[in-house]
Amino acid sequence: MPRGERTGMLAGVRILDATRLLPGPYAGWLLALMGAEVIKVERPGMGDPMRQNWPRRGGVSTVFHLYNGGKRSVALDLKQEDGVRAFLDLAATCDVVMDGNRPGVMDRLGCGWEACRRARPSLVYCAITGFGQDGPFRDRVGHDINYLSLVGAMTGLVDEAGRPVAPRVTLADMAGGGLMAVGALLAALLPARELGEGRFVDVSMTDTILSIQGLRIAEELLPGDRKPTDDAFPPDNDNEFGTYATSDGRFITLDPWEARFKDILWSAIEGAGWGERPGPRTDRPEVRAALAAVVASRSLAEWEALLDGKEVPYAPVLELVELADSPQIAFRGSLGDGLDPTVPSPSLGDPVRFEPPARPDEVAPAPEVGADTIAELTAIGWSSEEIEQAVASGAVATSVEKVR
Repeated sequence: MPRGERTGMLAGVRILDATRLLPGPYAGWLLALMGAEVIKVERPGMGDPMRQNWPRRGGVSTVFHLYNGGKRSVALDLKQEDGVRAFLDLAATCDVVMDGNRPGVMDRLGCGWEACRRARPSLVYCAITGFGQDGPFRDRVGHDINYLSLVGAMTGLVDEAGRPVAPRVTLADMAGGGLMAVGALLAALLPARELGEGRFVDVSMTDTILSIQGLRIAEELLPGDRKPTDDAFPPDNDNEFGTYATSDGRFITLDPWEARFKDILWSAIEGAGWGERPGPRTDRPEVRAALAAVVASRSLAEWEALLDGKEVPYAPVLELVELADSPQIAFRGSLGDGLDPTVPSPSLGDPVRFEPPARPDEVAPAPEVGADTIAELTAIGWSSEEIEQAVASGAVATSVEKVR
């Protein structure tokens, strides 16, 4: 979409996005869906390394397509003076700068918080890092699995041998670096726009994952009254919680935490003649073993037929290839056109809906590296001669053949 023609709730908000790979780009994609103008800063040549990931469509990673639609791209070499000047000139026209580098990197390049707020005092500068801006781990390299393991998140996921395993979803990247960044920078944007007060936003993926583990922390760490061990009643609410194998090698998940959901589950089982509910004082392992035996006696289709329409928190464990057949996902359009092989730049559906609708009228495909360099620099007052000189020196790059 051409510069300045965006619609949506965040229309008029300009974001200079100096992030790459997954966390920051996911946040930027969400903001673009809400109408913000997101200008993606990429390295001349290869651009965001995620462009090279497999599989690819049209020579570009499909993951890159999914999380970079609706953005613009400028290619700047921040190790060159003109590249830094271009970055700061762009920052002066933006409401938000997103930084996905380790602490201090952008400062050393001359593009950090202090330099950016001199360019625009009301700027919100959102830095997304693994461990935060301070502390003994601030300079460590890391990825999703490292952040999860450092805050105990992986100890709740173990294999048959009791070894912690990482979820296939990059939770720290997407929740810690993506969702938390969106909420934090939007919160900072309110006083920035109303009062002209810029802010530095320190988003730590490790801190975020720690903060969402309140249930486990309360159960395992925090002082407080504990359940007595003298055959107290009622039994633990999570007796039936878990993943259970069906007779045809599939799995279902059950979590009837509330008493009425347990009653409905066991009434359905007993009504079908498939088994009997354990007594009220039966220990958790025995309850789960009894339920596992009942589930294993019937196929996934039989369980779907039994529980469909009943107030029981259950779900089949679906493979990714089955998602297109899910009536809920199909109705919501959650997969977008991502599975259509004829679409050159596949996209996912909006994960958040607003009423009245707030999505921009049009969301452009993921851009080529430097597709908007000339347009953006021209719009902020660079002359064609300045742009040509910067292109010739390699400080900026463009996918357009020549400067107009």
